[in-house]
Amino acid sequence: MKYLTYLEKKRELEALQREVDLLERDSAVLQTQEFLDRLEELMGEYGVSPEGVRDILYPPRTPVRPLPPVSGPTAGSAPARKAPSIHAPRQPAVYRNPHTGEVLKTFDPRNAKLREWREKYGMNEVVNWKES
Repeated sequence: MKYLTYLEKKRELEALQREVDLLERDSAVLQTQEFLDRLEELMGEYGVSPEGVRDILYPPRTPVRPLPPVSGPTAGSAPARKAPSIHAPRQPAVYRNPHTGEVLKTFDPRNAKLREWREKYGMNEVVNWKES
């Protein structure tokens, strides 16, 4: 029924009003409100906006020295080159199967063919087939 809803909402409103009354008498709330009132008064007196107060309290950061111009790729330019590596390129491991004469060059120790040889001939034997 609407009347029951009305009574329930009225009780909630009364409870909220009691909370507001308690907060209005709280010293921390009163002190904060007094501070805000005084701040607004000063802002009006000196013609400073809320953003101006923020900038006074937290000035925007300015770079110490100007940043160098961006020299990255622009539309229509060639893609940037990678810097030359100071390390030698990785060499593949070379395995030679003495049973078949087959040679396998791989970077990956989990190579399918290498795994097949390990299953067939055993790990200890295949390790000895490595040439480099």
